[in-house]
Amino acid sequence: MIRAALLSVLLPSTAALADTLYLKNGNEMEGAISAERPGEVDIDIGYGTVTIPRENIERIKRERKGAGRGSLASRRFEAGRDVPESAAATDAAYREVRRLRDKALESRREASESQEAATEAHDDVSALKQRYHEASERLSRLDANVDPAAYNAAIADMNRASSQIQGTSFKLDEAQEKTKETNAALMEYMSAYRELERRLKGKAPKDAVEYWTWLKRETASMAKDFTKDSVAAERERHGGVFVRATVNGKATFKLMVDTGASVTVLYQNAIGALGLEGKEPLATAQLTVANGNKVTGRVFRADSIRIGKSVVRNTPFVVVPGPPPTGDGLLGMTFLSHFSVRVDGASGRLVLEGLK
Repeated sequence: MIRAALLSVLLPSTAALADTLYLKNGNEMEGAISAERPGEVDIDIGYGTVTIPRENIERIKRERKGAGRGSLASRRFEAGRDVPESAAATDAAYREVRRLRDKALESRREASESQEAATEAHDDVSALKQRYHEASERLSRLDANVDPAAYNAAIADMNRASSQIQGTSFKLDEAQEKTKETNAALMEYMSAYRELERRLKGKAPKDAVEYWTWLKRETASMAKDFTKDSVAAERERHGGVFVRATVNGKATFKLMVDTGASVTVLYQNAIGALGLEGKEPLATAQLTVANGNKVTGRVFRADSIRIGKSVVRNTPFVVVPGPPPTGDGLLGMTFLSHFSVRVDGASGRLVLEGLK
């Protein structure tokens, strides 16, 4: 009898599916007891098996009728255990989507920090340029032979302001690069996610129904990562698609959606509408317009550009001279690259999908 009892506790307890170990330190551990020995208990917690000395266990609560099986199976699937062979390729696709999701979310966090630094730097640019111009004017009135100390001080002020301007420009460039990286990571994640969605629309393999159900639930939870906005659009006779964009919450412009334009472009009438008269631009830029001519534009930074519910903050745009030929300008990739963009064939609306 004693030998039989010992044999029985050494055998796996396969019926246990949702057992709970109450530990003497106040903690609890849920899972499936897989083996019991005189001095210890093995419990499968889904991600692996843990051995607990009996001296650390206050009491054991046993469930033997399938209770908690779903929770334990979910943990096993999450850990990559018990995945049916017929679903191996789909599981590999899911793991890749998760990796790309982590990459996109981390990239967005870094871009957000970089944008905050860029916003602070942008606020300093005008003051730094003004300081540089003042020092330059002061220098033009000085003679190094007459007052070398004042002359050298003016040069030092110019060099200091110039160095700080370069530093702020670096922060702005860094923020722009981070934004590009984030947008690329978003598109990679979204593409892989859509592909996984398509896979799961198929019928589950007969031996993988439970896994399929779990994976559909996991995939559905990822859908919360994305935003989707459908915006009214106008299609002109020449084929261009136009939307209404609000800049800085002040003025709304009719812009042509142009994925071939690297930057958003507004025409001269935007200066008055946005209150930019007398404002120092961040830089100048050479652009080629529709007729092939090259024009020089002034680069400004918008606090926000909004289309429907979709907003991009702290983004550059260029103001070019002359009256607009059609509409008020171009909606370029400095805005569009933040989203997956398409025109819905049935409704004619512009659809923007992005990362929350």
